[in-house]
Amino acid sequence: MEMPNFSKKDYLELKKMMSEWEYLLTEEEYKNEIIEEYKTEFLKKVGIVENETTEPVVEKVDEESEEIEPSDSGVSEYVKKKVKKIYRDIVKVAHPDKTDSEEYVSLYIDAKKAYTEFNLIQLYSICESLKIPYSVEIEDKDIFKEKIDIKKDKLKKIEYSFIWLYAEAKTEKEKDDLVERFREKFGGK
Repeated sequence: MEMPNFSKKDYLELKKMMSEWEYLLTEEEYKNEIIEEYKTEFLKKVGIVENETTEPVVEKVDEESEEIEPSDSGVSEYVKKKVKKIYRDIVKVAHPDKTDSEEYVSLYIDAKKAYTEFNLIQLYSICESLKIPYSVEIEDKDIFKEKIDIKKDKLKKIEYSFIWLYAEAKTEKEKDDLVERFREKFGGK
């Protein structure tokens, strides 16, 4: 990560935000893994077949996006230009036509999603993984903060989902109570 001339405090603050982003990605992966582990058990108990819609049970986080062009409404020119440049740098290294590495292709898919969402901090994170040099500007601080806050909100939603609460329940009674609350709210057998 290249840092133009700004104070050590600003440098450390941006570095801290990048670390926080990485932590939140790990937290998201962990929580989604827990959800997947308990999903089938919970759905059986409430009487829902997995092919039926399960949206009230848990909001699926970070599903793989299809080929879509980014929607740039409300995005600054600064962010648009920076995202486009960084995305192109990533494509040069990680595009499936350029590499046989499954890890790089996975990072390419993540970059494509980040590009469509104008997620600058995620693109920086991918650059770190691919060892692609990039330059962070002091203007990026507010952009980082916004994306971090959005990620925290998504993680909070997982913590309030029925499956997460079911997985975290300490006793069978707590689990049965959650199943009953779900049935009262959304139906079920």
